[in-house]
Amino acid sequence: MNFFKNLSVPEIDQESDDMRLHLLLVFSVIICCSGCSAFGGGHSNKNPLKMKMKDGLSPIALEIVDQAFDIGNPVVDHHLHVIGEKNISSVMAKICPDYAAEAKKENGGKEIDSRAWVNEDRFSLNWFSLKRLGLFLKTKVLMDTMKIEGRKNTDIDSANRLLNLVKGLVEDVDNANGYDLEIYLLAVDGYYEKGGYGFDEKYTDIYVPNNYVVHLSRCLNSEVKGKSPFVPVISINPNRADAVKELTKYKDVARYIKWLAPAMGFDPLDPYIDPFLEKVKEYGMVIISHSGGEHAFDIKDESFRKFGDPLRLVKALDKGIPVVVSHSGGDDDDKRHRNMMNFFKMLEDDRNKDKWCLFGDTSALTLPKNLSHFDKLLEDGADKYKYRILYGSDYPLPAVWKMNPIDELVSSHDHVGEDGTCDVTDRAEDRYIHNKFTLDGFPVENSKKVLRDIFSYNPLAFDVVVKRILHRKGKDGPELPAEMFMSLEENIRREQEDKSVKVKRKQCLNWYNNFGSGHSD
Repeated sequence: MNFFKNLSVPEIDQESDDMRLHLLLVFSVIICCSGCSAFGGGHSNKNPLKMKMKDGLSPIALEIVDQAFDIGNPVVDHHLHVIGEKNISSVMAKICPDYAAEAKKENGGKEIDSRAWVNEDRFSLNWFSLKRLGLFLKTKVLMDTMKIEGRKNTDIDSANRLLNLVKGLVEDVDNANGYDLEIYLLAVDGYYEKGGYGFDEKYTDIYVPNNYVVHLSRCLNSEVKGKSPFVPVISINPNRADAVKELTKYKDVARYIKWLAPAMGFDPLDPYIDPFLEKVKEYGMVIISHSGGEHAFDIKDESFRKFGDPLRLVKALDKGIPVVVSHSGGDDDDKRHRNMMNFFKMLEDDRNKDKWCLFGDTSALTLPKNLSHFDKLLEDGADKYKYRILYGSDYPLPAVWKMNPIDELVSSHDHVGEDGTCDVTDRAEDRYIHNKFTLDGFPVENSKKVLRDIFSYNPLAFDVVVKRILHRKGKDGPELPAEMFMSLEENIRREQEDKSVKVKRKQCLNWYNNFGSGHSD
């Protein structure tokens, strides 16, 4: 078992094979603690702000990045995570002191009080629990990826890393304007029992409050010249007693709401959350909902995994609320693609396909363990649903060296096609990658190096590049359309104007006319 390739720990019984797996995890933890970046973590050793892109990348790699971002609209990443353990005021004081002073003044001279939190279990070794060993190892790897040197610097180091990556794309390029890029920063609410006040620390892995993300977005934007690429996405567990109050508080600040139903412990079909959904509809907000299995967070009860089935989102959709299904239903270990198939069935449902304002996103789908799901997405819907699939990176996961798909996509079977172009194929998986931009005629033996150089310089750029050049069944096979990298609002507008689209989604049009027309690109 290649644990570092999958970074997910199965629930297993205590058999002999399980004991060997347990020992492997123990050994992995020892190695990870002694040098995480050398054995599974890994991150760029180049600082995008200290080395100009034209100096950090080869001309061929730079041209690939240039053309990957050249879609005529901002590239919108709908799915990016942050982590922290401190009060946002201490983060702002270090990263954006001018904005920190302004925010304090607007807050009546008081520091902004909003503290992120990580469950101590994620930092605690339990040699006798596979689940806890897995969580510990995942945390160590992700902290290394985000260039977090120690827990006392978690917030500042991770925010600086993200700021450097984004500034490297929107500022440090040959053209004066840089790339057009929007980054949706996701808050993460905790686990609540119905009617609860305050999240339950025992069953919450990570908590990133709404005010933290709102001020972090403003803080980071203040440090980017001439642009505001960071967009806050709030997160509200509808089980909490003050869910509607919290939603109302941020209705004019954020447009998107993040749900992780399995980890948060609520059923999207539960009548208890109906008042919350009515307010979401009234305020014209959009739900981004995790789908499939849950590997990044611990959950209270295994039965909660069913809450990640896209079919459980029909209540929100019936109310006319736009819903983005994270991972397009594909973040799962089910080789039958059950959740992803449910997602596409929902798109095809004759009763609702002209009504539901339903989208998927590509977050995490090019990680090695999910490539079969990505292949399924290309096969079943890349062109057919070109206005219904949105781009998401799920950063920091794409920045983990052992979780990039280069080796799976660029295999020993590389070859040059008859037309002299570079076709790169993994025959065992019947999967292809072909760069439609500038790899034509490029020496095949260097194709891995080009992709690795882009990854090392900026994993955010790498994720866009990989998803822009993936094809299925050869270079002329299905690919993800440019529209996928645009905003939800822009996709709704284009779908309505596209005469070739016979079935127009009425709920999307209604929402767009009432709430979204001023926000398209």
